[in-house]
Amino acid sequence: PRPRKGVCYGERLGVRPDERGRGIGTRLLKYWFEYAARNGFKRLTLHVASTDDGAIRLYKELGFKVLKTEKSYITGWILGTRVWHYMGYELEET
Repeated sequence: PRPRKGVCYGERLGVRPDERGRGIGTRLLKYWFEYAARNGFKRLTLHVASTDDGAIRLYKELGFKVLKTEKSYITGWILGTRVWHYMGYELEET
C-alpha cells in the first residue's frame, strides 16, 4: 500500500505453527498498538491471506475490520494465495 500520514502498516507478521495458541500473536499485536500510539499513528493496517482463518479471527477479536478484499495473480503465483484482505484498526484518541 502507498504510505499515508498517520498510518502504520504491518507486514510479515506471523507466529510459527508450533508456537500458535500461546498468546504470542496477541502480545505482538498489543505491542504494535502501544508503539503506534506512542509515535502518533492513528490507524494500523495490514494484509492477510483470505485463507488464514486463525489470523483473521485474531485480528477481528482485537478490533481490526476488513477494509477491502483484493485479488492478485502475482501473489497467487508466488505464494499460492490470490485473495487478500486489507484490514485496519483505528487507534483511540487519548
